[in-house]
Amino acid sequence: HFALLLEVMRGGAPRHWPLAAPPSAEALPWLESVYLVDSTKTYLRARDPEGALRFLHQARALLDDGEAHPLLDEAELITFAQLGRYEDALALTERPGWQQDGYGMLVRLTYRGALLSALGAEDSARPLASRLAERVLAMNWSHPKDPRQLRYLLYLGRLTREVGLEEASARLGHMGLRAAHQFGDVPLRLAFLESLLELPDVAERAALAAERSALLAECLYVPLLVSRGLTVDPLALEDPVFARLHHQLESVVAHLAGPAAARFTAA
Repeated sequence: HFALLLEVMRGGAPRHWPLAAPPSAEALPWLESVYLVDSTKTYLRARDPEGALRFLHQARALLDDGEAHPLLDEAELITFAQLGRYEDALALTERPGWQQDGYGMLVRLTYRGALLSALGAEDSARPLASRLAERVLAMNWSHPKDPRQLRYLLYLGRLTREVGLEEASARLGHMGLRAAHQFGDVPLRLAFLESLLELPDVAERAALAAERSALLAECLYVPLLVSRGLTVDPLALEDPVFARLHHQLESVVAHLAGPAAARFTAA
C-alpha cells in the first residue's frame, strides 16, 4: 500500500490495489498519515533522527501542493526536538496548518510551552502551561470522544509538572486516568498512574500504587511488562483465546485480499 501511495503522492493514479477495491478519496489522506507517522516512528525508535528528518524533507517535497500539512509539521517538530534543535522546532509552530481546527491550535500552544521550557525560558513557559491547564480542566475531558485527547492530557500533565505546576499536573492526571478507564486503554491507564505517582505530594498515593500493581499483575501486553523488568506468565499466553483471535484475523485478511493474502498468512 505504501509503495502505491508514493505513486499517488507523486501525482499518479491509484492502480492495482491489493484490496478487493481501490481506496476511496477519503482513505488516501488516512494512508498518507499512517505512512508519515509510522515511518517517522521507525527512524526515531532506531535512534536515527537525522534519517527521520531526511525522510520528512523528501515527503514534504512530494507533498509540495500549496496545502497545509499539519501532521507533517508535527512530525518534523518532534524530530527537531529529538535533535535538540528547539529553535527550529519552535519556528514550525508558526505554520498555518495548526490553525485548521481548535484541537490543532491547542496542540500548537502546548508544543510552544514545551519548547520554551526546553530552551530555558521558564518565565514564558509556565504562564502558558498554566493557561492551557485551566482551559483543558474547564472542558472536563473525563469522557472524551476522541482518543487523541488522552495522549494530550498525559503530555500536558507532564509539561505542567516540569514547569512546577504540580497541582495542575495532578488534576490533569486524574482526569486522564478517568478517561483511560472509560476507553479501556491499559497502556495509557498505566502511564497516567505512573505520572501521578511521580508527583511528590499526590493524594491517595497508596490507592494509585495498588491500582498500578493490580494492572501489571493482570497485564499480558509484553512491551509494557518488559520495559518495567517484568515477564508475562507463559501459561497465560497459552490461553486458547489467542489462537482463536489469530484464526479470526487470518479469516478477515483472506476475505479482504483474496487468495494472495491467504497464501501469505499460511506462509
